[in-house]
Amino acid sequence: MRVLAESAHESDGLVFIMDWATQKHVYLAGSPEKFFGIPREEFCHNPRVWVQSLTAYDRATLVGLREELTKHRRGVRLVKAQGGDGVLRTLRCAAHVVEIDGRMLVCGSALAVEMGGEASAMGSIRDAVEHAREGLAVTDAAGILVYINREHVEMFGYASGTELVGKPWQTFYTPEVVRYVESVAFPGLIERGLWRGDLMAKKKDGTLFHEELSLSLMPGGGIVCNCRDVSEEKAIAKRLGQYEELFRVFSNAMTTGVLIRPIDGPYEFVNAVAAGWFGLSAVIPNGSKAGWNPKIPDPAFAPWAKESLRVESTGETVVFDFPFSLGGRERIFEVQMTPLYVVSNKLSHVCTMARDVTQQRLLEQQAEATARRSLEYSAMQREFISMVSHEFRTPLTSIQGVHYLLGKKAGQLPVQQVGDIERLLGLQGEALSNLKELVDQVLLLNRLEHATAGAPLPMVCVTECFSGLIDGLNISVAHNRIQLELDLPVDYAAQFDAAKMRAACENLISNGLKYSAEETKVRVKVMQAPHGWCFSVIDQGRGIPEADQAKLFQPFHRASNVQGVPGTGLGLAIVRRVVDFHGGSISFASSVGAGSEFLLVFPSVASPRPVLPEIGAAPTSNAPVFPIATTRL
Repeated sequence: MRVLAESAHESDGLVFIMDWATQKHVYLAGSPEKFFGIPREEFCHNPRVWVQSLTAYDRATLVGLREELTKHRRGVRLVKAQGGDGVLRTLRCAAHVVEIDGRMLVCGSALAVEMGGEASAMGSIRDAVEHAREGLAVTDAAGILVYINREHVEMFGYASGTELVGKPWQTFYTPEVVRYVESVAFPGLIERGLWRGDLMAKKKDGTLFHEELSLSLMPGGGIVCNCRDVSEEKAIAKRLGQYEELFRVFSNAMTTGVLIRPIDGPYEFVNAVAAGWFGLSAVIPNGSKAGWNPKIPDPAFAPWAKESLRVESTGETVVFDFPFSLGGRERIFEVQMTPLYVVSNKLSHVCTMARDVTQQRLLEQQAEATARRSLEYSAMQREFISMVSHEFRTPLTSIQGVHYLLGKKAGQLPVQQVGDIERLLGLQGEALSNLKELVDQVLLLNRLEHATAGAPLPMVCVTECFSGLIDGLNISVAHNRIQLELDLPVDYAAQFDAAKMRAACENLISNGLKYSAEETKVRVKVMQAPHGWCFSVIDQGRGIPEADQAKLFQPFHRASNVQGVPGTGLGLAIVRRVVDFHGGSISFASSVGAGSEFLLVFPSVASPRPVLPEIGAAPTSNAPVFPIATTRL
């Protein structure tokens, strides 16, 4: 006792000796009021009263101190206490249990220490606990809260820890949860010293939230409670679960097979259709894995595995056809393997999508065979038409020769027979002319339909070409009924096939002459157009009925109002093919009884596709004229 008294005097500390059995002080040196703000008499009368001057954290650290002294015969704590002078001091409190003359005594001391070394470390720990982002609470063996940190206080909606210290832990839970903790959590805590789980906790205002709770058992029966509000995490997990279920339902409803695997493992997801196709077990997101690994040698999946490894090594998407046989049925799948960058922007998974294209590939093969046959038939048709047309020429030439000779001999017949013979020869001549025109038109149309781009077209002087054409027609067949209007420079040249262009122009002029009265004119206008040049043929003839205009350019189609006028029905089809061959545009305007205008526009060298200019009103009629059909190529 003398040693303790001297120590207290020298260090200006507090020293006491307490009877373990009676909990009464038998010796006291120093000032309890200075360190704890408690009068000496009260300190001696109530040995535990000094604890009230400690912070909540430090009071919590004393839980289990009696058991520690019983087991180890000594204990040391660093605490903060407010003295009578209002100063908050860090105290080193130590206690030893000794036995003297059969009497158990507790010898204790409290010394003020500077904030350095051990005191500084303990202060840092105290601050870390108080400001931790996880709730922390400590109860004594009776389940009464002796400490609660700031995060825990705010998590449960309280203003300060003083509202909770001294209250039972059941304050935070509903009766149902309390029963669960007592029947499930506490037995596990007693058995293992630790328990973790999720509970529905109750805030001050009565609202509930998801709490992740961890309980640790302290010596003496006290409990350390660590908790977190995981309501948002639970909500996110619930949404993810809903999305996952939606994805599962959606993927299993797809007609496309979906397989997903990490680059170093078996498939983690296989939808229902893929599982059925390839004889696998379907993998649901929260279920077991199929375990099928394409890296395992399997002759049936050798091409599949090869492409899968290619995706892993190059990071490229690959698409390939995969023949597969299951249950005796041969199938072809179009497979697309795509790299997925799920973790840290690194290739982590491969997503495979497969479509059953067996029927599609069969149809493609059939279409390809049909196309080949079509080309073959087209070539045969071209050769047949060319052959037949040429073969017609020989007998046709002979018949024309005989017709000519019969005409010469007709004058030598008796007068009463001459009229009949000349009438019959006239009918024969008209038929031969029509037949010759038909053969020529068929041959020309056949050549145009199968014309292909070859050497660049020559440059032709437009004014010279059309002047020569119109002069020749006026002399031979038109008897000056054709008017040519040139609105081009004399030396204007364009790139085109002169023979094909003459054929198009002759057919349009021929139609204008045939379907117009003999005293009317047919106008041919040649002019420049935006990005090219054009020519139009305008007549004052019968016009084209609206019902016939949609089929106007089809071979062998003739309008319904051309009875009595010979023709083949190929002229406008030839015009259309000529326009197509030169990359031009064609339009027309026509009205029954008012005549027609056809406008052909062609691009100049290295120009964009031609722009179609406006078509003027058809002449010699007050009937409305409007564009009916336009071809832009």
